[in-house]
Amino acid sequence: MDVPHLQVQEHALGLTVTRLSKPNLMTTPISMGEQWDHLGRVLEAEFNKDATATPTLPGLPISSMLELPLINTPGKGNQIFLGETYRVYVSLCNDIHEPVNDVVLKVEVVTSSHNRVLLHQTPPLSIMSPNERIDRILNHDVKDMGEHNLVCTVSYTLPSGEEKLLRRLQQFNVSKPLEVRPDFQ
Repeated sequence: MDVPHLQVQEHALGLTVTRLSKPNLMTTPISMGEQWDHLGRVLEAEFNKDATATPTLPGLPISSMLELPLINTPGKGNQIFLGETYRVYVSLCNDIHEPVNDVVLKVEVVTSSHNRVLLHQTPPLSIMSPNERIDRILNHDVKDMGEHNLVCTVSYTLPSGEEKLLRRLQQFNVSKPLEVRPDFQ
């Protein structure tokens, strides 16, 4: 049984798409024995002091602090709820040592009921120099429940005249927030 080989297409431009959200503190209490309780007391004492008073925690290496999961950051497991704002950072960079031409960046949110264009760069960027970047932070107010797709499309022309298309897809699911229904009898 032969398995077809997938060809990975090389691109001159690098496209990074990252969801942005505010980090939040963990809500689960940390209680893992006497060593951890000591750490909690030291942290509490330090947080109650002036932040500029000491550069490090006494008797505790900073590497121990970095290993603690005290802050939740956005990731695949994080949800977005109806009514929130979905924020995304889009970065496009010319990674080759030659300029590319006619660069068009388009970002849109696609749902089952509509498409909403967040960014469509017109007219095209005529020349994108080596190491030049395009960085954008885009916002989308979520008004529909269900599956959403963030589609980032870049078209450009290489110095040889070859036209290229680069596409990234980021899926996210929108859930219903807490719903309170009064019970009338």
